Amino acid sequence: MLSLAYILSAALGLGFLIFIHELGHYLVAKRVGMRIEVFSIGFGKPIKVWKRNGEIWQICYLPFGGYVKMAGMDAEDGQEPSEIRDGFWGRTPMDRIKVALAGPVVNLAFALAVFGLMWMGGGREKSFAEYTHRIGWVEPSSELYAAGFRPGDTIVSYDGRAFTDYKDHLYAAMLSDAKVT
Repeated sequence: MLSLAYILSAALGLGFLIFIHELGHYLVAKRVGMRIEVFSIGFGKPIKVWKRNGEIWQICYLPFGGYVKMAGMDAEDGQEPSEIRDGFWGRTPMDRIKVALAGPVVNLAFALAVFGLMWMGGGREKSFAEYTHRIGWVEPSSELYAAGFRPGDTIVSYDGRAFTDYKDHLYAAMLSDAKVT
């Protein structure tokens, strides 16, 4: 049951990232005057379909991608794609480049915003040296565990020499049979 929850949460997370990506294409296409026909999250047979302002919005069974179908990507009513003024090929090359790059740029901006928020809310200030002298994980079947080392223990000295910075870990292990206390 737990693995099903993991699969569903991964599918929802992937679907959200796909939505963000396709939304970038969609918004820029609308801004440059392209007519949108379909906004789809996923591929295959639609699960849910609705119309909004003459556009078809849909969620499909296979959540491994998505697309924004703009007018003029195929011939319509005997017109060539380049003859459809509000279509993809009827716009300038710069407009088409903007639409093509919008998805990846929005993904990057979203990632930077999320990581920025995570960084700001990351708790207390951290320093590298503070984390290098603290034991993070000890395999329960290892010799260290049998010797009494546990996650969260702090290394304070090597062979009786006080710990001063992260380089002590390297030098002690390389230059002696350092006994860690």
